[in-house]
Amino acid sequence: MIALLLAGCARKPVAYQRWAVLPFENLSPDPAMAWMSRGLAEAVCLHLAGSPQVDVSAVGSLREAPTLRATHVLHGYVVRTGAQVRVEAVLEAAAGGGMAARAAATGDSPLRLARLVAGELHGQVRDFGATRDEALRAYVEGLEAREASAAVDAFQRAAKLEPGFGAAYLAWAQRLAGAGDPRGARQVIAQAAREGSRIPGVERARLAVLLATLEGDRSAQERALMSLAQVTPADSDVFRRLGDQAMALRRHAVAADAYLKAADRDPGNALLFNQLGYAQGYARDLADAVRSLERYRQMRPEEANPLDSLGDVHYYLGQFTEAEKYYLEAWRKDAGFLGGGEPYKAAWARLMQGNRAGADDLFGKYIQVRRAAGDPLAEFARAEWEYLTGRRREAVDLLEQLGKERGSVAAWVQLSVWSLEAGDRQRAREYAARAAAAARDPGSALMARVGQYLAGPEASAADWASAAQRAFPEAAQGMIRRTALAYALLLSGHCPAALPLLQELHNEIPASEGEPLNVLVAWALIETGRTGEVGDLLDTYPVRRPGAEQPFSILSFPRLFRLRGILLEKQGRQAEAQAAYRFFEALRGATRS
Repeated sequence: MIALLLAGCARKPVAYQRWAVLPFENLSPDPAMAWMSRGLAEAVCLHLAGSPQVDVSAVGSLREAPTLRATHVLHGYVVRTGAQVRVEAVLEAAAGGGMAARAAATGDSPLRLARLVAGELHGQVRDFGATRDEALRAYVEGLEAREASAAVDAFQRAAKLEPGFGAAYLAWAQRLAGAGDPRGARQVIAQAAREGSRIPGVERARLAVLLATLEGDRSAQERALMSLAQVTPADSDVFRRLGDQAMALRRHAVAADAYLKAADRDPGNALLFNQLGYAQGYARDLADAVRSLERYRQMRPEEANPLDSLGDVHYYLGQFTEAEKYYLEAWRKDAGFLGGGEPYKAAWARLMQGNRAGADDLFGKYIQVRRAAGDPLAEFARAEWEYLTGRRREAVDLLEQLGKERGSVAAWVQLSVWSLEAGDRQRAREYAARAAAAARDPGSALMARVGQYLAGPEASAADWASAAQRAFPEAAQGMIRRTALAYALLLSGHCPAALPLLQELHNEIPASEGEPLNVLVAWALIETGRTGEVGDLLDTYPVRRPGAEQPFSILSFPRLFRLRGILLEKQGRQAEAQAAYRFFEALRGATRS
């Protein structure tokens, strides 16, 4: 359904506009008119909300317009002339400042004047559920209130005066949620829902998005955002959020469509092209990913990030020579980018080309940067590199030294995981015990508990699940508990039990954060004889992140190449399978005797 919605929004090119509406200058000395300055601006925005071509936002000053990447700026003044109020407004193009439209109105009601001005400037206006100036004034008081209690009182007053004033309920619920009162926010949303169709469609959709966000329901968020996109078709942020949702759910082609629609509506937002490029890369569309990221590069020519992103999509899709080139170019442009981490990424790209000596040289440059910065985890990173690239004895010796000299819980836990993966559960248990003895704070204690759980005695799948519940009983530890259980089942050979849990985790964690789960799901499928279901899980290469050493990297790397060899062999591609096996063995190296 979301793909149909997004496709429907792209039937023909539209010249979208983004208006920044400034407070109307109050030219009257009457203090009773002070609220109209912002009130008129907010009312104009509310009247124009949902326009098919114009996205309108109120701003506090002209300085804020560039942050919105506004195409137009609306400004004006309000003045009392006898018993009447006069409003004049000018819409100017942000680039060049030429006047695009002008409007003026005279009357006794700011709300009606705002409607007249909006209609003259744009032609299409909507009712937003408020007809009384007192309600608009209370709404503005809520927006300007510094204290949450004062804001809540004002919004409540506005909603009481105008039960269909959807923007008042929305601002009220948002203020409560921001003040740490989600229960109160839900109650406000429920109160608005009881008004039914008296609440305009735009605000009903925004309230639904807020409720789904408060509930943490991704599916409901997606449905609500889809509804919101239908009633606010010019709002780029809605399409960006739809893209984010699709990325989180690994629907990368859908995400790319959504980001493309967002970029159409906000072409000056360089970061949208970065997100679009990644979505296209994850969707395995390298050509479009490169085009989007080159657009990003043109918009930010002095920055290293576009080059780094180009490196990432090439690496992800197995184009390692190109990936290395972009990583090194990013490093030359900004040696401090990613904390000096570009040589790390380039090292991995070079390693994947079969040049371990050259990769070691680049990795050495990365470690020099981390040591110079006084990074206490620099040697930990070096040990991980050594272990994952086939120098296992050296890596173990280095981490044992770190564990003894610094009392490093992370070192002992990593050694325990390495031992488990190598099939030495007894040694893994000894390392886990050292980790527990070295723990000095809640964070390190939790890490040690993970190590002890995984190194526990062999057990049935049901017993592993019970042990996980005992080890991680708190509700907030749910993700740790499920992940640890999946790893324990996988490492102890209970692949049929591990598979559904790994698939759940794979579907919940975005590719940018948990792509190695692809390898783990493939591992469980192959071990359970379901090779035909592996599909494209092993077709891509997880991008390594500098400074993000993970104790469980060994579960997916270099195992990826062994698993790929199995698949290739079953497909009758013997030469390719043997090449994959050789690369796996070269990287696996010798285990500690």
